[in-house]
Amino acid sequence: MHQVPLETFLALGWSESMRHRLADAAADPAVACLVAVETDGRRTVQRFEAVPATLPADTVAFWARPERAKRSRTAEAVLLVLRDGLTPYAAAKQAGVKSQAVYRALKARRSRAPAGA
Repeated sequence: MHQVPLETFLALGWSESMRHRLADAAADPAVACLVAVETDGRRTVQRFEAVPATLPADTVAFWARPERAKRSRTAEAVLLVLRDGLTPYAAAKQAGVKSQAVYRALKARRSRAPAGA
């Protein structure tokens, strides 16, 4: 069990559709860690919002999001909306930013999303 780069994690023998789903999960800012677990010859993946202190016993490999600089307050508010289901107004108030900034960031995020997502 060892940490691997995302490209290596995606090349662990997953099906094409699973590779796409894993790449999408890795792009999700709420996902901090993907863990490949093999039990009884069947490989599955577990996603975590934070890197766990201890990994499952049957872990084959794991990918963890590289540490980044602290998120902006607006980015934190957007995460509160997407991850915790807060309204943009409540998330903005909690993060200490204007609600207009959160609405603008959510609109920009939607405009960058691929069609059909």
